Amino acid sequence: LKNWTEQPGRSEHALVEALGVYQSHEAVAPDLLARLCRAADPRARAYAAGVVGGWADRLAEPLALLRTLVADENARVRLQAVVSCTYVPMAEAMEVAARAADLPADKFLSYALNQAVFALKPYWLPAFRAGRLNLENNPARLGLLVRADATPDTLQAVRELLRSAGLGGQVRE
Repeated sequence: LKNWTEQPGRSEHALVEALGVYQSHEAVAPDLLARLCRAADPRARAYAAGVVGGWADRLAEPLALLRTLVADENARVRLQAVVSCTYVPMAEAMEVAARAADLPADKFLSYALNQAVFALKPYWLPAFRAGRLNLENNPARLGLLVRADATPDTLQAVRELLRSAGLGGQVRE
């Protein structure tokens, strides 16, 4: 299958089918996956984004693949990428997923972002409190955390952030 997928002229649809074969055999194919993450067809990119989540524990850098996909022009690709971020148990996964808040979101993507906030809270909240969660001083990303999880512990962490001297004026507003 590896030799077959490396032959020139294979359609993206055929490569998606090949990735499905790898998936069904629980055989990780990082090169093919990375190739499909850059596919021209958004359906192929969306499928690849979903596979990243399933293989997250076996990929060297799943968030490197997802970082581009959460900012994709296609909403379905962004949706799959946000969901896949929830399979990466680390604070950086919330940083990556939050990038999708920079772009327009339909009700499905909004729901996925809210669920990502809850699923990744054990990882992002301690990092947020310690000042290590990098939301790039982006108000949309901070707003996502506050809107999705307005629990007392999160709000207290936001209050402490607002009191800090190093916070930019745009985020304060």
